[in-house]
Amino acid sequence: MGNLPWAAAALTVLALVVVWIWSSATLSREANARTAGALEQARTVIGGELLRHTDLLRAGAALLANRNVTPEQFERQVALLELPRRYPGAVALTVVDQTGIVRRAAPIAVAEYPPGTDLTRVPHIAAALDVATQSNGVALSAPATSEQTGSTIMFAFAAIGNGGWIGVQISGQRFLDAVAEHSSVMGDISIADVVGDQQAPIAAAALADRKPVRSTDMPALGRRWQLAYSPEHPVLATRERVLPWLLLAVGAAAAVVVVLTLLAQARARRDAVTMAIRLSESEARRDRLLDASPVAIIEVARDGRVANENAAAGALLGHEPGSAVGRQLSVDVRGPTGGRSSLELASDLNGTPLVIETPHGARWVVAYCTETLAGMGRLLVLVDESERHRLEERLTEAQRMEALGLLAGRIAHDFNNLLTPIGGYLDLVLSGEGLNDDDRSMLDECRYATERAAALVSQILTVGRQHVVAVRAVDAAAAIRSLAGLLTQIAGPGIAFRVHTPAEPPVPAVAIDPTGLEQVVVNLVTNARDACAPGGAVTVTVTVEGPLVVLSVADTGAGMDDATRQRVFEPFFTTKQGHGTGLGLATVYAIVSGAGGTIEVTSAPGQGTTFTIRLPLVDPPAEEAVESPDGSAAAGQAEAAAGRTVLLVEDEDQVRRLVQRILRRQGYRVLAAASGEEAQRLYAEGPDHVDLLLSDVRLPGISGPELASALTAERAGLPVVYMSGYTEGLVSDDGRLPPGTMLLTKPFRADELARQIAEAFADGD
Repeated sequence: MGNLPWAAAALTVLALVVVWIWSSATLSREANARTAGALEQARTVIGGELLRHTDLLRAGAALLANRNVTPEQFERQVALLELPRRYPGAVALTVVDQTGIVRRAAPIAVAEYPPGTDLTRVPHIAAALDVATQSNGVALSAPATSEQTGSTIMFAFAAIGNGGWIGVQISGQRFLDAVAEHSSVMGDISIADVVGDQQAPIAAAALADRKPVRSTDMPALGRRWQLAYSPEHPVLATRERVLPWLLLAVGAAAAVVVVLTLLAQARARRDAVTMAIRLSESEARRDRLLDASPVAIIEVARDGRVANENAAAGALLGHEPGSAVGRQLSVDVRGPTGGRSSLELASDLNGTPLVIETPHGARWVVAYCTETLAGMGRLLVLVDESERHRLEERLTEAQRMEALGLLAGRIAHDFNNLLTPIGGYLDLVLSGEGLNDDDRSMLDECRYATERAAALVSQILTVGRQHVVAVRAVDAAAAIRSLAGLLTQIAGPGIAFRVHTPAEPPVPAVAIDPTGLEQVVVNLVTNARDACAPGGAVTVTVTVEGPLVVLSVADTGAGMDDATRQRVFEPFFTTKQGHGTGLGLATVYAIVSGAGGTIEVTSAPGQGTTFTIRLPLVDPPAEEAVESPDGSAAAGQAEAAAGRTVLLVEDEDQVRRLVQRILRRQGYRVLAAASGEEAQRLYAEGPDHVDLLLSDVRLPGISGPELASALTAERAGLPVVYMSGYTEGLVSDDGRLPPGTMLLTKPFRADELARQIAEAFADGD
């Protein structure tokens, strides 16, 4: 029993020795097998590459089938063969005539034997020429070391039909380096040319500093080559380097490593599966978030192709979402002068406002551009702010129109105060007797001029929304059809005029002043006619779109540029040099806005113009009873004046004196005041003697409406009549008077003043 430990130890040592010897032998066999396999693989690869040079020679021979090929053409065709990338070691393709003189070589810059070289003077090359001719195949020359390049240059020749040869100049070292680079041989290969017992080195591995362990012969296009191989990691003498205990330690360590590796691989596979699932879920969430975003997001690769895009990008750029993936990004940007350029992705796109062209028209966007997380491309973000831009334009236009309208209204007020006494006194003079026909004719002309001036001021007041309108429900289609004859005459014989109105319900009724609607259509058709050349067309269309009535006037005229289109509704702006007041379209804008509608213009040079008006749809107009006058108005005015006192308040002296004279001629007693404060003092002296208040709207100090409120608070039912050429502070935003208000607009005729006062007394009674 005592010998058992020793026996066990001996058996253990014996087992270790056996294992050590067996492992050493096994390693040696495997090393020899790998060496033989590597050498055979190198032999096969090198032989295959030499056959490819045979194919190169055939390609060169086919190129020379055309006898008329020029040196330049030969050079270009050889360049297409991509030497030496496609044919390892091939430096140049050479044409040799029947005398052995090189006639062509391409590329000439790298050819070792340029045109004009006599190859018969190079013995080993001349020998290859003879072999190629006799064998009617491909012959390889012996190696020769070039003194210029220090490399081994060989020739592979094939005979061609005219007694000459086609050859390829081969660098032996480049040939071997290319073979080693594209093969899986692990180790160093060297090549030598064998002639008898002599060897001429052709090429060796760049780092070949180990002694070859095995070599073999191989045929090489008429030559005999010897390949020598040295393993990259030679097998060490295991019996001399490895001790038994090291073998045991390595085995144990290997076992532990194997177990740990298996466990790690299992865990890595599990973690990889979990990570792939999470990544897939993350990408799905990202795609859902991108598609739900209202902002256009486009991922662009380095080559400019779209890698990904969300639904908002497709909607903005006018294509199906995802259809642009794989195509070059194409976004047209409109420049300040109207020209177009392609959007360039750059890091300075950081909140940059741009105008881009899409199939749906111009869109105003804010652009952002940043690098993607992986740095493989760029991320383009386009925020569509077209709606905000349009709202800002409308707000700016509304503010400009409001300011211009306020200015126009105040100018109109001063004109009306001048026109009122002119027209009034003309009425008084014309109503008298003793005028001859010539004087009366001249005064009539003055009166006509006054009325024209009053009409112009009325337009200005309409622009300033200080014009009182009588709004009622109007059938827009019926109104347009009733104007068709007049509009045709306005268009003239050289213009094709058309009207399209709906024949089926609903009735396109709108709430507007009927006269204002006619003025709108007449002004737009007149402008359209002026814009058209002979042979043009003007079309008026009425449609119902949801809760809106749409009235459009389109022409085929010269159109407008952007600068003109943006100012077209400004008061006093006109492109009709020499005629036109510039109030026509401004009046149209004011009438439409006052009726609660909108007006838009679309136009481009050479593409005509379309004005589109949208008005709220209302209930159709009711049938109105027509009342015939009874002829008793004149008699009622005389009765109303008897014993009545009018408190007149007017700050303009001429207007006050005119109204006072007209009323006294009618039989009224008149108390005249130049301000609201003075009128209050006169009223306080005898309130029971004042039967009616006739006041201007705008007064220094207390205004007309404020004065009326104070007096009617003391005496309910006191009739009040306003007169004004500028109704700021009295009419509402849509140009309507408060209920029960009576207004006499300046300038007025003497009979209009008398009739208004008489009606006020009649309503009070």
